[in-house]
Amino acid sequence: MEKISSSSTDPEPMGLFIQPACLQHKYIRHANASHIFERPERLRAVLLGVAAAASRLEEEDAAAAMASGAVKEASEPQAKAEKDDLTSLLSSLSIASSTTPTRPTPFALPIHLTVVPPPTAPVSAGQILLHHRALQLSHTSPPEAPFPYSGPGARTSNTPSLSSSYLRDLLKWATEAPERIKAGECEIPGGLGLNQGDLYLGPGSVLAIEGAVQTVCQAVDMVLSLSAYDPAPAPAPSTPPAKATDAQSTPLGRPTQTSYFSPSAEASGSRPPAKPFRKAFCAIRPPGHHCGEDSPSGFCYVNNVVVGAMHAYLEHDVDRAIIIDFDLHHGNGTQELIMPLNAATYAEELAVKAGKPPSGLRGRDGARRRGWKGFYGSVHDIYSYPCEDGELDLIKDASLSLAAHGQYIENIHLQPYSSEDDFYARIYPKYLALLDKAKLYMDETEADPDRTIVLISAGFDACEHEHQAMQRHDRRVPVSFFSRYTRDIAAFADEYCRGRVVSVLEGGYSDRALMSAAMGHVVGMLGREGKGEWWNVDSLDHIERATKKKRTGKIAPFPSELSHIPHLSRTHALLAHFEGVGLPPDPPSTHSTPQQPPAPRMTLRARRLGGDEDGLDTPPVAARRGRGRGVGTPTSTATSTPRARKGVASPS
Repeated sequence: MEKISSSSTDPEPMGLFIQPACLQHKYIRHANASHIFERPERLRAVLLGVAAAASRLEEEDAAAAMASGAVKEASEPQAKAEKDDLTSLLSSLSIASSTTPTRPTPFALPIHLTVVPPPTAPVSAGQILLHHRALQLSHTSPPEAPFPYSGPGARTSNTPSLSSSYLRDLLKWATEAPERIKAGECEIPGGLGLNQGDLYLGPGSVLAIEGAVQTVCQAVDMVLSLSAYDPAPAPAPSTPPAKATDAQSTPLGRPTQTSYFSPSAEASGSRPPAKPFRKAFCAIRPPGHHCGEDSPSGFCYVNNVVVGAMHAYLEHDVDRAIIIDFDLHHGNGTQELIMPLNAATYAEELAVKAGKPPSGLRGRDGARRRGWKGFYGSVHDIYSYPCEDGELDLIKDASLSLAAHGQYIENIHLQPYSSEDDFYARIYPKYLALLDKAKLYMDETEADPDRTIVLISAGFDACEHEHQAMQRHDRRVPVSFFSRYTRDIAAFADEYCRGRVVSVLEGGYSDRALMSAAMGHVVGMLGREGKGEWWNVDSLDHIERATKKKRTGKIAPFPSELSHIPHLSRTHALLAHFEGVGLPPDPPSTHSTPQQPPAPRMTLRARRLGGDEDGLDTPPVAARRGRGRGVGTPTSTATSTPRARKGVASPS
């Protein structure tokens, strides 16, 4: 098939997916949430990193084009369009450097990004949790037979109906959370083995969790259906029905595919309708890779990447998924979910070989549907959550390397390094082994490139700028890792999977770590290398100074003392644009509910660290906490069980 072309002046963009419900989400258990490592407000730092990456790439491309004379020599229609883009870009980059008042320059949409409008929210909260087929499949034990059992054109009378009791409970907990907190109780019920120190719910939690699911599925839809390989997809319903009565026939969260590239979708900008893309990044929270079938932990309530993989299977017949996880912490929930799904397919294949008639279920194209098979590969710190307390089963899970009996799992442990040169010479090649294992998985499962997708669990808490409290085992990676490793993953997808990659945000608990790692990640998704000077300490200081926010939460005016650095003004403008995407005029109130202050006793040998390496808020730290262990003791305490220990000191 013809490869999508890309050049420095006409790059293939990356799809950026921003979910307003996630941006507006807040925890309210404590009036002061500064001791909670994971706070939804940290999404701003991720968007800042995306904005900084886009502005740097624009500046670099504009300078290269001017140096080569590309703009001056433009004559053909395509070259003329590129010239207009670059002229607008150069104008936007120089806005802040002008000392003479001029007529405001129209905002130019980013050349390297397609900012996708969010999907339509369901009519009432809870529809996604109760009726989304991919979500139900992800959080329900796979049926023994028939498997696979549902999908386009495969809904039969003997198709089992899925209904997750856990998702029903989650909806109940989140719905009742405001009143329980107001009454001085913990919104996470005790006695279930759940770690209340790293699970928080509030008035916007249902919308945020459902919005995250919708956003990941929307990204999957667009990457699979709106690429140069499939330029004219069939339209799909954009708005879920007011009342979902058939869980098997209501693929909630699937957007209208043709609407995103219409002129109206970008009416506020100066560029024509956006181009298709094969790479997407979902800036969403809560994270998901610690959540198993019915075991939320580490701030994770549903497993976003597994839901995305199941959505690709049910709605697009994509029966192979490669999940690469580079969070500081092992994605125990993702591995827990993938293995039973693989086992179900493997059992079905063995039964067919033994004489059982093959399943008669067929996909959209009429071909017989194959069973789904997934690869999970993780680079993580074996000393951090969920293994920090030394629980043997969790340590074994986080160290598993298996390519047999239908399972394809590879875990690689982060290692310390002495310098960046040492890291790339000695350590980095070991991390690249995940891609070798992914290729083995494709070969042994006879993966069809047209029916394979790469999903990234993008955790930024291994970044060198993460809080020392999270990095107490000193298993870090340099910022450049996120650019280079992502670029290598993207290149793998280009070669073997039609270039289709959906990245989903996982962990990261320092604003500077999130910002710098997101910057590198976006650069890598676009197939670029970036420069060390883009994310050195001085540059990060400048970016933070240029984009401070007011007490109201809105971005402050651009500081005049930085007007001599054009890319900073562009970063400021892009961040303001991202924060406003899809937001209603009057967002629902999520102010903290007054309550009794938390007990002074700190949980799990908690202690405080003074200072903050990035000048931003630093939460108190538990001496052996994995991420997000709250210092204040909840009103009710979870029973001490193995599952409770899985959540202890959790992160994402």
